[in-house]
Amino acid sequence: MLHQRAARGLICAFLCVLATSARADIVVGVVLSLSGPAAPVGRAQAPVVDHLPRQVDGEAVAYLVRDDASDPVQARALAIELADAESADLIIGSTTVAGSREIVNAMAGRGVPVITPSALELGRIQPGAAGYWAFRTAPDPWLMANGVVAHLLAHDRRRIAFVAIDGPYGDLWWSAFGTLAETRRLKVESFRRFDAGSATWPWPSAIARESPDAVMVVAAGSAAVAAVQALRDAGFDGPIYQTNSAAVDAFLHACQGRCKDVMMPASPARLAEGDGAGARFRARLGAAATAFGGYVWDAGILLEEALRRSRATRMADAAGTRQALRNGLESIRSLAGVNGVFSMSARDHVGLDQRAVILVTPDENGWKRAD
Repeated sequence: MLHQRAARGLICAFLCVLATSARADIVVGVVLSLSGPAAPVGRAQAPVVDHLPRQVDGEAVAYLVRDDASDPVQARALAIELADAESADLIIGSTTVAGSREIVNAMAGRGVPVITPSALELGRIQPGAAGYWAFRTAPDPWLMANGVVAHLLAHDRRRIAFVAIDGPYGDLWWSAFGTLAETRRLKVESFRRFDAGSATWPWPSAIARESPDAVMVVAAGSAAVAAVQALRDAGFDGPIYQTNSAAVDAFLHACQGRCKDVMMPASPARLAEGDGAGARFRARLGAAATAFGGYVWDAGILLEEALRRSRATRMADAAGTRQALRNGLESIRSLAGVNGVFSMSARDHVGLDQRAVILVTPDENGWKRAD
């Protein structure tokens, strides 16, 4: 325990020296999960902070980084400290949906805009609602599900078996995929939930007997790989689709060559292709350029544009600056980021369209676009 606390302290101490609020015109609080269960994602995001804009049209921008240890309660407390004690004008965070929800709810009451790099559902956007102050750089699960459905239809795979881990993530994906499948006339022949921690799963053998055109698996981490292995062991040799949660290098390494005909949606940042924002992101981050880091990079792009758009309307007091930044974010149109093109509005604080989704598949060299 002492070693874990010491490690967290060192991480925070190191990252906090990235910037100081002294003499900064704009202060940005950054809350990430640098320890705890979400640390693999948080630590992929942390190096990006060092490359976010420090000067925007002559204004100095400072970033104060905090580790919420993958704890939503701590994420809330840190965001409050940054807003109240450090006078942060905007918060970026957190790595997790649960942490982001706590931050957004806490900052809405203080009138502080939040850009979350998680897949948090923002809810209502009108004044008085938490979503009014929240913006997001991660694509909507509905966009990801639509990418899967489009790929299924393009390959005439219409009889689908759907399997999801039991819990909110599985429910969210079933809501999106099930609705899209019905609209686009796919036939979901079976729907099953499963416990990721169970020692045995009966459903792979049942699905192999049903012989659907494809299987949609909603899982994350080791369960995503185990589901593929269980289906192959049961004799199912058809296409397997996963969610964007599986589009991480850990999935590649754990697959061990057994992931032929496994596909999943991902953001364009997953592949080293294209130019513009993606090329700059890869050039600056090198091997540390990841899809999850791209969500933080895009938060910096949104912040820079919002600073330019809000400069004429910003007030000397903190409340006026925060409100102007929020309005600046909401006015952004056709801004190219790593993960897509952002066009915000009073009804949409994500602003991404289908250009934010590609279908990828593992191969011997890493990732490639699915055919």
